[in-house]
Amino acid sequence: MTKERLSNFELLRIIAMLFIVMNHFNTHGIFKYSTFNNTLLLKINNLISATGSLGGKLGVMLFVLISGYFLIDSQFKISRVVKVYLKTWLYAVLIFILTIFVFHFAITSDIIKYSFMPVGFRGYWFIKVYIILLLFSPFINIFFNALSKQQLKYFLIFTTAIWFLPMIWGGDYCFSELAAFVYLYILGGTIKREQFNLFKNKKLIYLLGITAFLIVVIHNIFVISEESVRLAKATRYIKLDSILTLTIATAIFTYFKNLNIRYNKFINYISASVFAVYLIHDNKIIRPFLWTKWLNVGQFITSPYFVLYWIGICVLIFMVCVCTDKVFDLIFKKPINYLAEKADNVFNKLG
Repeated sequence: MTKERLSNFELLRIIAMLFIVMNHFNTHGIFKYSTFNNTLLLKINNLISATGSLGGKLGVMLFVLISGYFLIDSQFKISRVVKVYLKTWLYAVLIFILTIFVFHFAITSDIIKYSFMPVGFRGYWFIKVYIILLLFSPFINIFFNALSKQQLKYFLIFTTAIWFLPMIWGGDYCFSELAAFVYLYILGGTIKREQFNLFKNKKLIYLLGITAFLIVVIHNIFVISEESVRLAKATRYIKLDSILTLTIATAIFTYFKNLNIRYNKFINYISASVFAVYLIHDNKIIRPFLWTKWLNVGQFITSPYFVLYWIGICVLIFMVCVCTDKVFDLIFKKPINYLAEKADNVFNKLG
């Protein structure tokens, strides 16, 4: 019997994906334009857009924290990897067929490579790193469970300093996205165990999260106050290696972890398709047409109704993708589950 998923975490998954879509509205749409801050309205809209871009890396962090929270004590199943890869590959190929033969998009060698190798050829960066994380998760779990409470505390202190302090003095990541994912995975497991007083003190975590968010807003106010600025400049402190993003993500995750809501069938039904929302709307063939040609979202930055356009368009994209995925599941869910189960059987026999 399949265990029912906790609706508080499923709601968090929905919100995290909406954060990502709302970020893509900015990074793939609004940020394409040089914005001149010569009116109060434009300054306000630029501030909202720049601060809203926090949602991209914030959503990524939340998804990895959720994975660490639930997988840190679980048995490794190759079926998890197979399901992720097969769904990613099928969506990439189907979108390729649809755009080439129905909408008559131009075919290039890069589009062909991307569509048939969506994980390996400059495709979905998140999927690539996440699959590697899943493959290494049993070894991460062994490492995590072998550490004493004191050793785990020192590990988190040192890795936090190594990974996030470069933001203060500038420069790129010390390591890679994979290292960040491993860190977040372990942090999710640590929050689950509640071994440290910090993670038990909800009020302190919320206060730190709100403070970090206010720092981001204040920084963006100073950036946007310049006469002319590309909005991407305002994202310096909301990257994957930012202690501010980490603090906000931890606060949001803690809030939903402690949110006491009953099992909600509708929430769980919608959340089952959040992965597909990413695969569809951020497909590299669709992306440039979606944001700049079909929707031309850059035009909304000068509108007094910018926030309504921003939220409304992103929710609409989210729901269209969810509905598409429900049709996809009617056709492909059983075959994918069948192949994933077969992969588990083969893998277990090898073990």
